[in-house]
Amino acid sequence: MRLRSGVAVRTPARSSALLRLPDESRVRLSAGSEVELSRAESRDVHLTVNKGRLSVEASHTARQGFMVEVAGLRVSVVGTVFTVERTKDGAAVAVAEGQVRVEAEGQPPRLVGPGERVELHAAKHTLNPRKMSKPDLRAIAELRAPVDEVPVSPPRPISARPALMTPDAVAAVAPTPQEPIGEAPAPEPAPPPANALAPVAAAGSTPTAPRPPWTRTTSSRPTPCRR
Repeated sequence: MRLRSGVAVRTPARSSALLRLPDESRVRLSAGSEVELSRAESRDVHLTVNKGRLSVEASHTARQGFMVEVAGLRVSVVGTVFTVERTKDGAAVAVAEGQVRVEAEGQPPRLVGPGERVELHAAKHTLNPRKMSKPDLRAIAELRAPVDEVPVSPPRPISARPALMTPDAVAAVAPTPQEPIGEAPAPEPAPPPANALAPVAAAGSTPTAPRPPWTRTTSSRPTPCRR
């Protein structure tokens, strides 16, 4: 779905949402999250994460800026793939591709590269480098999965070429019971066609043509006259 400026998006506890911004960037909002699109324009994007996790695949479109803000942590983006989350102590950002610029109050700006994670402790105003966590990797994988955007195509006619099956599909197919293999019975003779010829008579005999049912036989002997 495409969104515009001034829209807030919330996801329920067991569902995520895949969004497409006006600059063609893709945004995945994890389950139980909330993000506010302070600015969502083709040349300027500003997102504020109020709860949960947000993963971004920013496009390389020329623009004034692309910023994600969460709990005082500001992440500036230029054509990269990363994920941010609001934690109990503050916020965190992890990068899968490219680089992001991270700023926080009381800390000098720093760049975060691929495979790196930085955590902000809001109360202490500290930025601590970490390795990408399993939730980070899972969020990036969900972002790149195009399941929600694949259009539903009309059913195709059955092709003569067999379709490929995944292991899950193969496991779901139950074996079909087969008849025991034995000696096949002899085929029954087919009945003769209606226009088949009559059997040929024995040699030396003259075939007699059938008489019509309406003819009567006459005797060769003369009939005596009565007076």
